[in-house]
Amino acid sequence: MNKIKNIILICFLVFLFSCNTIKAPTYIGFENLKIETLNFNNSNLTVDVKYYNPNNFTLDVHKSDLNFYINDNLLAHSTQEFEIKIPKKGNFTIPLQIKLDNKTILKNSLNALLKKEVEIKATGSINLGKGSLHTNFPVYFITKQPLSIF
Repeated sequence: MNKIKNIILICFLVFLFSCNTIKAPTYIGFENLKIETLNFNNSNLTVDVKYYNPNNFTLDVHKSDLNFYINDNLLAHSTQEFEIKIPKKGNFTIPLQIKLDNKTILKNSLNALLKKEVEIKATGSINLGKGSLHTNFPVYFITKQPLSIF
């Protein structure tokens, strides 16, 4: 009977110490911002958002649900599903496709063009996991982008 208790205790301890909590990824920046389509009603952009995985184990990105703002004005909403493998203690990129309503852009563009820089903000969540354990992590990043129109 003591052997069974010891085996159960050892299995429990191995399980307990093998389950690490998932740390939220760290935002690094974005790159490769491209206009894919441009027409009168809407435009489609693509952008690569770069993160760092602080965890000692690989993860998978399953979904993103993000809002994008320019100078605190909602620019677009993007929801996507993925199957992206994230290396442990490494950088990774999430390729996003963003559909813009050109009426919203025109409404907010005059105010943005009068400034020397614009504030770009993204809020929402990304769903990360390992195996059958998935969780949503909040996304919140702000960057300032200089404008040199004139």
